[in-house]
Amino acid sequence: MIDVIAFTQLTLDTALAEIPLHSFWLLRQEIDGEANPDEYIVYTAVEHEPDAGADGENLIYRSYITLRYFCRESWIGIAEKAALIRSRLTTIRAAMIEGGFDCSSGWQNVGDVDGISFTTFVLTAEYVEADRDNS
Repeated sequence: MIDVIAFTQLTLDTALAEIPLHSFWLLRQEIDGEANPDEYIVYTAVEHEPDAGADGENLIYRSYITLRYFCRESWIGIAEKAALIRSRLTTIRAAMIEGGFDCSSGWQNVGDVDGISFTTFVLTAEYVEADRDNS
């Protein structure tokens, strides 16, 4: 089975390297001086939840990924920054879809959930993998 966390990281790193927009699993880490301190991504994952067929055998495994894009709260309401945010959200979602993730829902703005002056946008993604042992 694929390492969904590593695959998510690779997908995001590849798509966002030129910005640079950093992504982290579970929580934000310290980043180098060249990184953009005004925006970042944190994601979590529930890996390999089995779905069984009518015969009780596992047919597929689903992994659920929740991406949180954080940007400065002060950006909200500034036209140029709003356009930048929309561009980032579109780029992130497109990268996940291109990587094989299902992102059937869109982004949700949930505000400053951590009280750190960063607005949070949330996207859920799903990665489905066939059970190769029962193929």
